Amino acid sequence: MFIFENGIANRNENIHIDNSEKQIIFTSPKNFTLTKWLKSKKLPEHFFEDITNEDQSVGYDDWGDVKLITIKHLFFQEDEFLLYDEETISIIKTENKVIFLSDDRDVIIEISKKFQKRYRINDGIDLALYKIIDILVDNAMLMVDVIDESLENLEDDILSGEIEEEEV
Repeated sequence: MFIFENGIANRNENIHIDNSEKQIIFTSPKNFTLTKWLKSKKLPEHFFEDITNEDQSVGYDDWGDVKLITIKHLFFQEDEFLLYDEETISIIKTENKVIFLSDDRDVIIEISKKFQKRYRINDGIDLALYKIIDILVDNAMLMVDVIDESLENLEDDILSGEIEEEEV
């Protein structure tokens, strides 16, 4: 788990959520401290089902002080070129918090490290949220570019006669 507060990034499994501090948190939806803090917000039970459901669809929900964005993180499979997997990411935004949730520790580490390179101490919560979503979109665009280039190469091979259409 990573927490950004006062311009400093800390890696700590035992977080302290301070209602008065600006905090950007990267953790698992199963984090006990986070769950306890969220339950104090009197959110409906389906909110907790949504943030722990790996098959949740992309969406946006607004519960007044708490906003929930559900998005997919796309990444290539390690053993198959051009095949991808997806991970459901939940992002919670409050007045002074952005909380990035993933069940995959490697995804938490990857995205928080990329965020750390972009984050500035004076960034507001909205800008921090934008930067996290921008990182996820950049990852997806990289995949689109790789697939696009592969399709162009395949098209060139077909048109040049190096490969027969039946072989595709």
